[in-house]
Amino acid sequence: MTNDLVKKYPWLSVTTTLEKYIDPDYYDKILKKYIFNGKHDLDFLKDVATQIPGGSKIVEFGPGTGRATVIALSAIKEIKLFTLVELSDRMLARCKEKFADKSFVKYVNSDTINFLLSTNEIYNFAFSLWSFSHSIHQNFKKLGLEEGSKKVRQAITKLLTKNLRQGGSFFLVHFDSLSPEQKISINQRRKDNFVFANNKLQSPSKLLIDELLGALKNQGAIDFVCTHYDGAPLEFKSVDEALEYYLNFHMESHFNESKSIAEILAELSDDIEKHKNNDGMIRITPRCFIYNILKR
Repeated sequence: MTNDLVKKYPWLSVTTTLEKYIDPDYYDKILKKYIFNGKHDLDFLKDVATQIPGGSKIVEFGPGTGRATVIALSAIKEIKLFTLVELSDRMLARCKEKFADKSFVKYVNSDTINFLLSTNEIYNFAFSLWSFSHSIHQNFKKLGLEEGSKKVRQAITKLLTKNLRQGGSFFLVHFDSLSPEQKISINQRRKDNFVFANNKLQSPSKLLIDELLGALKNQGAIDFVCTHYDGAPLEFKSVDEALEYYLNFHMESHFNESKSIAEILAELSDDIEKHKNNDGMIRITPRCFIYNILKR
C-alpha cells in the first residue's frame, strides 16, 4: 500500500484480526441504520422479546457493542440468566462495561458454533442479529465445506432440540447475499474465500439453515417462519464514505493491507458508483431474512 492511498483514505490504517474486530467506538460511529417495512431491525427484535415470559434464560450470539442486548433487557422482565456469546474480546469488554450493573449477565468469549457444541444450558429464548452467519462461514473456511457443514449442523440441531426449552424460540436476522448491498462486498470476499465462490446463490450459511430447519420441521421438532424484507436504501454522501463502510464494516478491514488494495478500491468504487442518484447521493438497498423459530 502506498502512502498516497493512506493519505487519501486514512481509514485504511485500520487493521485488526477476526478475534479483535474493529474498535467498538468506530463500529458504532460508522454503522448505518437498517430499516425494513418502516421498522428498524431492533424493532423486530423488540416485538418478539416482549412476548418472552419473565424469569427466562436468554442467550445472544454476537452482541457486538450490545445494541440489541439493550432492547432485550428492556423488553424482557426479571431475566434469570442472559448469556452473551462474542468472539471479539474488545466487543465483549464493551458489553461488560455497559451492563456492569446486571449481575445476571454472563459473558462468554467464544465462537458461536463452538459455544453451542459445548454448552449444557437450556434457554427460553435465543437470538442473533446478523452475526450468526459469520460464525458459520468462519467454520466453513477453517474446516472446509464438508467438515464445516457437519459441525454447524450438529451445533444448530443441538441448539434447537436440546438447548431450547419446549416452547422456546430462536430469533434470527440473516442477510440476503443477493441484495445490492451484499453483492458489492461478496464480489471482493470471493477473491480469497471459497465460501463465497458462487455469488449467484444465497450464502452457504443461508442454504444450510434453510435445509436444516426444513428437516427439523418435518420431524416435528420445530415450527418456523422465514420472512424476506426489502430495506430502505443505505445512504452515502460520497463514494469515499461508502468505501470506508464496505472495507471497514462489511469486510472488517480484511483487505486494508492487501497488496491488491488499489485494485480493490477501484473495483469497489465502480460498483458503488452504479448506485449514485441524480442528486449525488449514493443509495444501496439491503435485504434480509428474518426467522422466527419455535421449539415444539
